[in-house]
Amino acid sequence: MSQPPPETGDPVVDEVLVTFRASAEAPLGDRAEAAVLAQRRLQERLSESAPGNGPAAAMRRAAGGPQSS
Repeated sequence: MSQPPPETGDPVVDEVLVTFRASAEAPLGDRAEAAVLAQRRLQERLSESAPGNGPAAAMRRAAGGPQSS
């Protein structure tokens, strides 16, 4: 019996892990595509959560306010 994917507490990351894990029995080409998509989505999520890239920072930039978080 396989173990469930780990839960990170971040719903976006958890969804990526579940989706990628679901490709485990797929043909190699499909698994490779799933890996590329997972990497892309995780990189997007990392960028979203980086300091200075959150919604509040975007609003400050648009308003011409200070850039510190």
